[in-house]
Amino acid sequence: MSPEVRIALLIGLFVAGLVARRSGWLQPKHAGFMLRLVINVGLPAMFIADVSRIPLRTDLIALPAGALIIMLLTWLAAWLSGRAMRLNRQEQGSLTLCGVSINNGFLFPFVLAAWGQEAFAQLALFDFGHVIGQSTFVYMLAAWYGGQHTSAAAVVKRALLFPPLWALLVALAINGADVALPQWLVVPLRLVGQSILLLVIVALGVLFDARLLRDGRVMLALALRL
Repeated sequence: MSPEVRIALLIGLFVAGLVARRSGWLQPKHAGFMLRLVINVGLPAMFIADVSRIPLRTDLIALPAGALIIMLLTWLAAWLSGRAMRLNRQEQGSLTLCGVSINNGFLFPFVLAAWGQEAFAQLALFDFGHVIGQSTFVYMLAAWYGGQHTSAAAVVKRALLFPPLWALLVALAINGADVALPQWLVVPLRLVGQSILLLVIVALGVLFDARLLRDGRVMLALALRL
């Protein structure tokens, strides 16, 4: 199956999610459950199956570092944009958090369909930097804009309770130890991970609401994320 056909099938899943929402078969709460399943099961399974096997090179450090740099630059752009638009604290917080959250989960199925396992593993390394930033820097931003106090212990706890981070650490440890996982383990992990990963596209279709595009603040948030 060619990459073009695989990507067309992913677009079909998005349309299926869209139709399911309009028909009343699926609601945003169902999309939330699907995304939690992807984060807690699908991505960890794929990370262990593929990141543990990718040839590691020193130049790949640019991937997680690049994610952190992108998040910091986007935070600065969001802060400047919010000041220019004179957004209130709550609106500024929403704009900032939307911009700095890269949401790689939506990218993984397309990268896998277009370029295969090795590209997926490299995107996972990029996501490693994003996960660190998301569970520390972004978490503190959310608490600050929400008027809540957070502590270093809460930030550490937040990071340690994030399954994809543990999966990446385990995969990198296996890789660094030069241990080859047996095929009887890799194949089912990859199969389960890839199957669950498809849910993220369905969830995207369920959550999509074109009416929100009429709001200039939403368009700005999308531009910052892109």
